[in-house]
Amino acid sequence: MKYLTWGRINLYNHEINKTKAEKSTDIKAEKLELIQWLAGVDDLEVIKDFINLKKAKETDWWDTISAEERVEISEGIAQADNGQVMGHEQVMDKYKKWL
Repeated sequence: MKYLTWGRINLYNHEINKTKAEKSTDIKAEKLELIQWLAGVDDLEVIKDFINLKKAKETDWWDTISAEERVEISEGIAQADNGQVMGHEQVMDKYKKWL
């Protein structure tokens, strides 16, 4: 097999040419190995580090929407808080010709 050298990292050619499915399988195997390893960890600091990493990587959906969408949602909440709502049957009657 041919090796490609990059810095101190040697890669087999077949590693570079893997399909998405093959890479997905590799990732799944890595995740399973990590889960198995983590299940045996008793060091509270390591567990806290993983919890902190998880929190850092989580994204609140609110932060992923546009400013315009946030304004529209806020307006809808304000309308609902003020009683400006319509019942399900009223909505269905109003829009039945499009449904």
